[in-house]
Amino acid sequence: EYQSRMEGVGRLLEICKATPELITANLVQVFDAFTPRLQDSNKKVNQWALESLAKMIPLLKESLHPMLLSIIVAVADNLNSKNSGIYSAAVTALDAMIENLDNLCLLQTFAGRVRFLSGRAVLDVTERLSVLVASVYPLKPQAVERHVLPVLWCFLSNMTRNSVLPGHGGNVRTVAHRLAR
Repeated sequence: EYQSRMEGVGRLLEICKATPELITANLVQVFDAFTPRLQDSNKKVNQWALESLAKMIPLLKESLHPMLLSIIVAVADNLNSKNSGIYSAAVTALDAMIENLDNLCLLQTFAGRVRFLSGRAVLDVTERLSVLVASVYPLKPQAVERHVLPVLWCFLSNMTRNSVLPGHGGNVRTVAHRLAR
Protein backbone atom coordinates (compact mmCIF):
# COMPACT_ATOMS: atom_id res chain seq x y z
CA GLU A 1 0.00 0.00 0.00
CA TYR A 2 1.19 3.49 -0.78
CA GLN A 3 0.41 4.67 2.78
CA SER A 4 2.96 2.25 4.24
CA ARG A 5 5.59 3.41 1.73
CA MET A 6 4.89 7.03 2.66
CA GLU A 7 5.13 6.13 6.34
CA GLY A 8 8.44 4.36 5.70
CA VAL A 9 9.88 7.44 4.00
CA GLY A 10 8.69 9.55 6.93
CA ARG A 11 10.37 7.21 9.42
CA LEU A 12 13.61 7.32 7.44
CA LEU A 13 13.55 11.12 7.55
CA GLU A 14 12.94 11.05 11.32
CA ILE A 15 15.87 8.67 11.84
CA CYS A 16 18.04 10.90 9.64
CA LYS A 17 17.21 13.87 11.83
CA ALA A 18 17.66 12.01 15.12
CA THR A 19 20.69 9.80 14.37
CA PRO A 20 22.26 10.49 10.97
CA GLU A 21 25.27 8.33 11.93
CA LEU A 22 22.97 5.28 11.95
CA ILE A 23 22.01 6.00 8.35
CA THR A 24 25.61 6.65 7.25
CA ALA A 25 26.77 3.39 8.88
CA ASN A 26 24.23 1.49 6.75
CA LEU A 27 24.08 3.86 3.79
CA VAL A 28 24.11 1.37 0.92
CA GLN A 29 21.42 -0.86 2.43
CA VAL A 30 19.23 2.11 3.39
CA PHE A 31 19.49 3.84 0.01
CA ASP A 32 19.07 0.61 -1.93
CA ALA A 33 15.65 0.43 -0.28
CA PHE A 34 14.93 4.19 -0.42
CA THR A 35 16.01 5.06 -3.97
CA PRO A 36 13.11 3.20 -5.65
CA ARG A 37 10.72 5.47 -3.71
CA LEU A 38 12.24 8.40 -5.63
CA GLN A 39 10.59 6.90 -8.73
CA ASP A 40 7.57 5.32 -7.07
CA SER A 41 4.55 4.67 -9.27
CA ASN A 42 2.36 6.51 -6.74
CA LYS A 43 2.75 10.25 -7.26
CA LYS A 44 2.26 11.06 -3.57
CA VAL A 45 5.00 8.65 -2.51
CA ASN A 46 7.28 9.86 -5.29
CA GLN A 47 6.88 13.52 -4.32
CA TRP A 48 7.19 12.81 -0.58
CA ALA A 49 10.41 10.82 -1.17
CA LEU A 50 11.91 13.67 -3.22
CA GLU A 51 10.91 16.25 -0.61
CA SER A 52 12.37 14.05 2.13
CA LEU A 53 15.61 13.56 0.18
CA ALA A 54 16.03 17.34 -0.03
CA LYS A 55 15.79 17.44 3.78
CA MET A 56 18.16 14.47 4.23
CA ILE A 57 20.95 15.88 2.06
CA PRO A 58 22.04 18.60 4.52
CA LEU A 59 21.97 16.03 7.33
CA LEU A 60 23.98 13.33 5.56
CA LYS A 61 26.21 15.57 3.42
CA GLU A 62 29.43 13.97 2.15
CA SER A 63 28.46 10.48 3.36
CA LEU A 64 26.05 10.34 0.38
CA HIS A 65 28.89 10.18 -2.17
CA PRO A 66 28.82 6.37 -2.59
CA MET A 67 25.15 6.61 -3.59
CA LEU A 68 25.40 9.84 -5.58
CA LEU A 69 25.00 8.37 -9.06
CA SER A 70 21.90 6.33 -8.25
CA ILE A 71 20.34 9.28 -6.43
CA ILE A 72 21.03 11.71 -9.29
CA VAL A 73 19.69 9.24 -11.86
CA ALA A 74 16.44 8.87 -9.88
CA VAL A 75 16.05 12.59 -9.21
CA ALA A 76 16.89 13.67 -12.77
CA ASP A 77 14.33 11.27 -14.21
CA ASN A 78 11.66 13.18 -12.26
CA LEU A 79 12.55 16.45 -13.99
CA ASN A 80 10.39 15.40 -16.95
CA SER A 81 7.35 14.79 -14.77
CA LYS A 82 4.14 16.51 -15.82
CA ASN A 83 3.20 16.69 -12.13
CA SER A 84 4.36 20.13 -10.92
CA GLY A 85 4.82 18.91 -7.33
CA ILE A 86 7.15 16.11 -8.38
CA TYR A 87 9.06 18.41 -10.73
CA SER A 88 9.58 21.11 -8.10
CA ALA A 89 10.58 18.53 -5.47
CA ALA A 90 13.19 17.14 -7.90
CA VAL A 91 14.55 20.64 -8.56
CA THR A 92 14.72 21.30 -4.81
CA ALA A 93 16.64 18.04 -4.28
CA LEU A 94 19.17 18.96 -7.01
CA ASP A 95 19.63 22.40 -5.51
CA ALA A 96 20.13 20.87 -2.04
CA MET A 97 22.87 18.69 -3.53
CA ILE A 98 24.65 21.70 -5.02
CA GLU A 99 24.37 23.58 -1.74
CA ASN A 100 25.55 20.75 0.53
CA LEU A 101 27.74 18.30 -1.39
CA ASP A 102 31.19 18.44 -2.94
CA ASN A 103 30.80 20.35 -6.18
CA LEU A 104 33.63 18.49 -7.93
CA CYS A 105 31.90 15.13 -7.36
CA LEU A 106 28.60 16.62 -8.50
CA LEU A 107 30.23 18.12 -11.59
CA GLN A 108 31.57 14.71 -12.62
CA THR A 109 28.25 12.99 -11.99
CA PHE A 110 26.08 15.65 -13.66
CA ALA A 111 28.38 15.82 -16.69
CA GLY A 112 28.31 12.05 -17.03
CA ARG A 113 24.53 11.91 -16.73
CA VAL A 114 23.37 14.86 -18.87
CA ARG A 115 24.00 13.07 -22.19
CA PHE A 116 21.53 10.35 -21.22
CA LEU A 117 18.69 12.72 -20.35
CA SER A 118 15.90 14.05 -22.51
CA GLY A 119 13.33 16.84 -22.46
CA ARG A 120 13.27 19.37 -19.67
CA ALA A 121 15.74 17.27 -17.63
CA VAL A 122 18.56 18.09 -20.09
CA LEU A 123 17.93 21.80 -19.62
CA ASP A 124 17.65 21.64 -15.81
CA VAL A 125 20.73 19.47 -15.27
CA THR A 126 22.81 21.50 -17.74
CA GLU A 127 21.73 24.70 -15.99
CA ARG A 128 22.98 23.29 -12.67
CA LEU A 129 26.12 22.00 -14.37
CA SER A 130 26.85 25.60 -15.36
CA VAL A 131 26.58 26.63 -11.70
CA LEU A 132 28.98 23.85 -10.73
CA VAL A 133 31.44 24.89 -13.45
CA ALA A 134 31.50 28.44 -12.06
CA SER A 135 32.38 27.17 -8.57
CA VAL A 136 34.83 24.41 -9.55
CA TYR A 137 36.75 26.03 -12.45
CA PRO A 138 38.81 28.48 -10.35
CA LEU A 139 40.10 25.58 -8.22
CA LYS A 140 40.22 22.68 -10.67
CA PRO A 141 40.19 23.90 -14.30
CA GLN A 142 41.51 20.57 -15.61
CA ALA A 143 38.59 18.69 -14.04
CA VAL A 144 36.12 21.03 -15.69
CA GLU A 145 37.83 20.61 -19.04
CA ARG A 146 37.92 16.81 -18.67
CA HIS A 147 34.27 16.40 -17.70
CA VAL A 148 32.37 19.35 -19.14
CA LEU A 149 33.97 20.01 -22.52
CA PRO A 150 32.78 16.64 -23.90
CA VAL A 151 29.23 17.61 -22.90
CA LEU A 152 29.55 20.96 -24.63
CA TRP A 153 31.03 19.35 -27.75
CA CYS A 154 28.20 16.81 -27.78
CA PHE A 155 25.64 19.62 -27.61
CA LEU A 156 27.32 21.67 -30.33
CA SER A 157 27.91 18.79 -32.73
CA ASN A 158 24.41 17.32 -32.37
CA MET A 159 22.33 20.48 -32.22
CA THR A 160 19.98 21.08 -35.14
CA ARG A 161 19.48 24.49 -36.71
CA ASN A 162 16.70 25.31 -34.27
CA SER A 163 18.96 24.48 -31.26
CA VAL A 164 17.22 21.22 -30.43
CA LEU A 165 19.12 18.01 -29.71
CA PRO A 166 17.77 15.13 -31.79
CA GLY A 167 15.69 12.82 -29.60
CA HIS A 168 16.10 15.03 -26.56
CA GLY A 169 13.55 17.80 -27.07
CA GLY A 170 13.85 21.30 -25.78
CA ASN A 171 15.95 24.22 -26.94
CA VAL A 172 19.44 23.85 -25.49
CA ARG A 173 20.92 27.02 -26.99
CA THR A 174 20.56 29.06 -23.78
CA VAL A 175 21.99 26.43 -21.45
CA ALA A 176 24.77 25.50 -23.90
CA HIS A 177 25.70 29.19 -24.13
CA ARG A 178 25.74 29.49 -20.34
CA LEU A 179 27.81 26.33 -20.07
CA ALA A 180 30.31 27.63 -22.65
CA ARG A 181 30.71 30.91 -20.78
